[in-house]
Formats: sequence, C-alpha cells, structure tokens
Amino acid sequence: MKVSVKMLTYNHELYVAQAIEGVLAQVTDFPVELIVGDDASRDATADIIRDYASRYPQIKATLRTANVGMVENFFSLDSEVDGDFIAFCEGDDYWDDPYKLQKQVDFLCKNRDYAIVYTNVRQYVQNVGFKKEIPAASYSGFVLRELLKGAFMSTVTVMVRSSAYNEVKESVYQVISERSLRMIDYPLWIEIASKYKVHHLNDFTAVYRILGESASHSIDPERQIKFIESVLDVISHYSNQFSLAYMAEPGIASKLLTIYRIALIYKLPDTSKYRKQFLKAKSSTLKMKVYNFMARFTLTENILRYLLRTFTK
Repeated sequence: MKVSVKMLTYNHELYVAQAIEGVLAQVTDFPVELIVGDDASRDATADIIRDYASRYPQIKATLRTANVGMVENFFSLDSEVDGDFIAFCEGDDYWDDPYKLQKQVDFLCKNRDYAIVYTNVRQYVQNVGFKKEIPAASYSGFVLRELLKGAFMSTVTVMVRSSAYNEVKESVYQVISERSLRMIDYPLWIEIASKYKVHHLNDFTAVYRILGESASHSIDPERQIKFIESVLDVISHYSNQFSLAYMAEPGIASKLLTIYRIALIYKLPDTSKYRKQFLKAKSSTLKMKVYNFMARFTLTENILRYLLRTFTK
C-alpha cells in the first residue's frame, strides 16, 4: 500500500519548501511518494524542487519549460501516481499535522465504501500574517446533495481512493475543458460523491494560504466574480445532470448575492445585470430577502452600496 501526494506549483519559491517539508514530515506505516508538477515557474521554484528531488528519492518532479495551465498540469501527473490513495497539497499550502495521512488511510482501509476523507483547515492570510481555524462542515455518508449547495472541502485536507479517482477523472476533465472551468477540485468531489461515501475527520491537519492572487482568490473584483460564476456553472451542470436542481437553489441564490455585493462595493459597470440575476433567485434567508427588497429601488440600493463600501470593503 502506498499514498501518492499530488502537488502543483507555479511561482511558489517563498512557500514550496514548507509544502514539501510538510509531506516529508508525515509519520506513516506505509510509503509516501510526492509527485510535483511545476508549470514553468518564472522564479526559483523549480530550483528548490530540483534540490529536494535530488535528496529524496520518493519525490518525482516534472519541471516544465513551457506553461501548460493548471488543468493540464494536474491531470498529466496521473501517469506518475502509484498509490492506492491520493492526497493533494498545492505548493503554497502545507500540512501541519504529521499524522494526517496515517489517520486518513486508517479510516479508508476500515471503511471500504468510502472514497474521500477530508478534515478541518487553518487559513493563513499571508499579507497580514493572520491564521484562523476553519472547521469544515461535518458531512459523512452520501453527501452529493450537500455538495450541490456549495463546496465544503478544502483540497489541501482531502484524501481520495485512487480507484474512485480513476473512475471519474476522464469525465471530470471533459467537463472542465468543455465549460472552461476555473477549478478542478469541486467537480472532482461532486463526481466521486455521486458514487461513493465521503467522511469528515474532525481534526485540523493543514494550512490553506491566502495570497493576494491565486486561482481561487483575487483582489480584482472582476476576477472574483469570474471564479464565482465558474462555481455556479459547476452547480448548474451537475444539479441538472443528477436531476437535483431544486437542491441547488439555496447555493445558487447565495452565490448570486455574493456577486451582487461585490458589484455594489466596487461600482462595477455590470451591477444592473448582477442585480437582475440575483432578483431572479429564490431568496431563502432573511439576509437574502433584505437584499432582495433593497435591490428593487434606486434609493435603497444606493443606501446599501454606501453601507457596504463603508463597512465591508
């Protein structure tokens, strides 16, 4: 039995050593291999990886000289995977629990009908040096319906059964490519959860680093909206595929509200479009209903914009 850890890197010279060390520090009774794919970083990331790979034979490094993008970089590493289980750690994140992999493997070996184990995570905001514990939503069993309301698993905490991953990876790749999605993990979790059980391990095992710019975070409001729209596309696609559109309505409404809020705060030119999209959603909470009412009138929307720009920007 073996665990394969997939690690994507791009311009992570300040963080990748910590990410690698977190994998090397794992205390296990099984072998662990680290598969690193660097997507033609323009800094010293590749040099750092090369140095570690020269000293640790369990590290397999693919150091690209031309950028292929996150999706191709991720799936191309599959040919290197030998493990019965796969874990994930981006080059700017890290594990701070040396028993993370052992705990997850122990559970999956005892529970053959489960294919994913995830844990709680700590968020580290790099530019202010602030770390916060983020308990994950605690779902176990068949959680497809919960996933269609929104993603609740942090990738850096996840371990999947390789057989389940291999069963869905081609389908996931096709959906991502056809829809030009800005993420890999969310559709991957959904497709696996449509076939297998998922378990939440109530431990803090990893740190997710929030940078100014990354695949899922940005200081650019239009990029923020593009990412959320990609999440909405995932929810829409799979809720229709599994005939569970009604289950996705609360998650869709919540994300449309988030987009509308961003547009208001930054006075984006497409605010009216985002307002209309939100007003069409089914508001299910008091907060949504308040926003829905205020969005309908110019005066109250301007008041809302003022309050948001004053207290939340």
